[in-house]
Amino acid sequence: MPTDGKYCRKCGRDLQRVPRNRTYFTLTPPKDDTRDGPVDRHVCHYCEISGDSAWGRAIANHRKKDGLLDIYADERWQLRQESICPHCWQTFQPEEVLWISRHVELLGDDVLGPDVQKRFSPTRFNVAGNAIDLNGMECTGMACPHCHLPVVRSVLEYEPYFISVVGETNAGKSYFLASMTWSLRRQFPQNFGLLFVDADTVSNRLLIENERILFSGSDGDSIVRILNTQLEGAGYNTVNLGAHPIILSRPLLFNVSQNAFTKEPFSPRLLCLYDNAGEHFNPSTDPDKTPSINHLSKANVIWFLFDPTLDERFRKAMGSKRNALHVEANSRQETILNGAATRIANFRHRSARPPLVVIVPKLDLWKHMLSFDFTTDPVKDDPTSQKCVVDVSRIDKVSVALRDLLEKHVPEFVASAKNFDPDVRFIPTSATGCAPEVDPENGHLGFRKKKLNSMWITAPMLYSLGCKGGLLPAMR
Repeated sequence: MPTDGKYCRKCGRDLQRVPRNRTYFTLTPPKDDTRDGPVDRHVCHYCEISGDSAWGRAIANHRKKDGLLDIYADERWQLRQESICPHCWQTFQPEEVLWISRHVELLGDDVLGPDVQKRFSPTRFNVAGNAIDLNGMECTGMACPHCHLPVVRSVLEYEPYFISVVGETNAGKSYFLASMTWSLRRQFPQNFGLLFVDADTVSNRLLIENERILFSGSDGDSIVRILNTQLEGAGYNTVNLGAHPIILSRPLLFNVSQNAFTKEPFSPRLLCLYDNAGEHFNPSTDPDKTPSINHLSKANVIWFLFDPTLDERFRKAMGSKRNALHVEANSRQETILNGAATRIANFRHRSARPPLVVIVPKLDLWKHMLSFDFTTDPVKDDPTSQKCVVDVSRIDKVSVALRDLLEKHVPEFVASAKNFDPDVRFIPTSATGCAPEVDPENGHLGFRKKKLNSMWITAPMLYSLGCKGGLLPAMR
């Protein structure tokens, strides 16, 4: 590689051959920089980082056989060669990403409507790697080139891991997700030396609000409740990708990465969770009118929330605990699972189906039917380090016992689960650890804050990332 050319010091791209609508930046070093060789730094927008000012020396010392530079310096932004939009699930390359204008006069988008900021393919960038819109304002937000919805940098940097959450409307998905993510924010740093943080607080705002309702505040005697996932609303985005508007699920996005004190190598991941209303999978719902469930085509694992208390046969076996239930038992939950399997068959061959984890909530009401201790999470100390590992053997033992219990009372559902995934796992959880109460002020069912005490709420995530995803250390 000649030292008198203009090359990106990160990826080695020949900047003189960059397409016209893509630019690079040249930063002039200070006058007191007396180092040998060309000292201008050149940075392509693909990498969006600034390089070493001693450019000639960097080229001389870091050659590769194919003529490109070694990636040796600032590693803040490692862009993937191809990314997947977490909204529309289309793939695109980093150089295709659109930017979101900031000037108040630049309104209107063909896909999102007239009231949103204009999306554009930039021709100018500043030295920080940010695009400059048509009216000269620096832009920091990016968007998918297909659906034009905002995407965070993690989409371009981290490998995604998709989890689709399916279940009946009254199964408690919203409570489950809020309680699980609240617990994971503490458990990951304490047990695994990892960070579990919001990748996009805007996309996660409904979940963050649910966490606040359940776990924040000092009034322990207050009774709180959160609403079910609606077919359309805060959990969905509407875009115009064709002749008719379509609804896309708004993902819950989390970065799983190392904390500052962890030295072991770890590849950060972007965790994408999708919480769909149970109506999407009912046999009476037209699949052509529910495109928001297309994330099933990309799912790395399927979580199905099966609420056994919605079945009258299981209720009878609960004994006096059934008195704490306030919802009528008239649900056929296996039809929802079969509906999800039908949708997945439209995208993936049976041999390529994702693993299935059946999450059985409201453990606090029926834990007496299983002879296990659920006061501690399924993790144990790693004898080779000061961290924890996922106790897979414990999860497997509980799964077998729970499968046998469900097979005794709801055999048709267990048969459907086995048909979907012969290696299915059944994991019990309780998002609240207590039964609901009637709020005397409004007559609504809720949970008293001081009684909230979840059980095994992170077990599905620990199993999925430890045994199926390879992100967490696991031991049998």
